[in-house]
Amino acid sequence: MNNDPTPRKKQAPVPSRTLQDKAKYFEEEYYEYALKAYKDEDYLKAAMTSWSYIEEFFLPTVIKYIAEKQKIKYTKSMVDGMNAANLIKVYYFISYDEELYSLFEKARGLRNKLVHKAYGAGSIPEIERLAKISADFNIKEVMLPLLKRLSGDEVPPSLLLYIKGWNDLRDKMKKYSDDRIKELKAELKKYDK
Repeated sequence: MNNDPTPRKKQAPVPSRTLQDKAKYFEEEYYEYALKAYKDEDYLKAAMTSWSYIEEFFLPTVIKYIAEKQKIKYTKSMVDGMNAANLIKVYYFISYDEELYSLFEKARGLRNKLVHKAYGAGSIPEIERLAKISADFNIKEVMLPLLKRLSGDEVPPSLLLYIKGWNDLRDKMKKYSDDRIKELKAELKKYDK
């Protein structure tokens, strides 16, 4: 039996089984669909569907996951009704994930440029070139890290920050208490003589 009164170390939160299943579904359905369009060289379809999946499914799901783990209260319409720019900002504010935030912003910029060229005076080769760049970036650089966060393979930085702070405090308390016990034992030995 362990009589150590020191609190246990905290572990990184693991997504629920339901969320892991949802991540697997996202990968099997959405990611694979966008990847198939990319492999079939239908770059416009791949670019637009991959961005739509990121904006409509992946990003809101990971935001809700982080919010629930941090006990942040939100309403369904707060996340589901937002446009991409606001969703990206909310993600950054609750996750502190600068790396993924910059990837989202770049992907959003590519998507916007592609849409403006398609509706404007862009030439077909130029639109196809932008679509390929956008699809490639969305599928390889944005969707995969999001899937890793949803499946639990990677933990958003804000969730690690709390755990790191707790574990650092725990280790300092343990060291202090161990040092203090040694001091008290040394003090008691003085009286034994």
